[in-house]
Amino acid sequence: MTKTLSLSCDGWQCAGAQILGDRAEQQDDFAGAEIELEGQTGLILALADGMGGHAGGALAAQLAVEGAVAGFRAAEGRVHMRLHAGLARANQAIAEARHEGTSALRDMGCTLLLVALAPGRAWYLSVGDSLLLQAEAWRLKRLNEDHSMAPLVDALVREGSLTREQAAHDPRRHQLRSALTGAPVALVDAPEEPIELPREGCLVLASDGLVAAPHERVSSVLGTPAPPEKQAEGLLQAARAGQVEHLDNTSLIVCAHAPSAM
Repeated sequence: MTKTLSLSCDGWQCAGAQILGDRAEQQDDFAGAEIELEGQTGLILALADGMGGHAGGALAAQLAVEGAVAGFRAAEGRVHMRLHAGLARANQAIAEARHEGTSALRDMGCTLLLVALAPGRAWYLSVGDSLLLQAEAWRLKRLNEDHSMAPLVDALVREGSLTREQAAHDPRRHQLRSALTGAPVALVDAPEEPIELPREGCLVLASDGLVAAPHERVSSVLGTPAPPEKQAEGLLQAARAGQVEHLDNTSLIVCAHAPSAM
């Protein structure tokens, strides 16, 4: 089962979409809501990529995005503290489900990407390997840290311990160094200050299935002016066309400045 998302406020228009890929079940999830953000109307967006078996991964992702949005909305104070409150609510929900559930849920967990948007600014919190991308014209930049083993494997290439070919097929690449499992979270990327965003370009939250899409194809889709819904569909088509064996679930939310804010 797949889902979509459409949200807008005075500063942003956002569209979410997903594909199953070659998996038996959709274990990605996302959610969003309009919020009050430092005296302005803004948006809170959450995206999670589940792990731990079919039932566990799907449930963990659902609990995480719902808990993160609810926790953020209920919290007070500075934005980065509200993001941490969302993380805590999401992780607690997973802890309770693991404790109360069957053995099939004992290994459940997920990544979490939580983004708060106000006109011209964004705050984020990231755990795991889901991607937060900023696109301006044809320039594409990843904003958040990658908590998989991929950066460490790539460091071995720079040291000369592995070839690029060996690193590309190293089974450790996709192992996570940090995730929401109900236990203390090992690594959290959450800058206190917001990212200043130009009115041109867009912001993309995506599960790691998007890495199947060629970099130049992603840049082309996001560099071509279009509504967020069209750009989201273009990115999913790029993932399908990436010719990756066993395409993963791919979910994303594309956010662009609303015309009224231009």
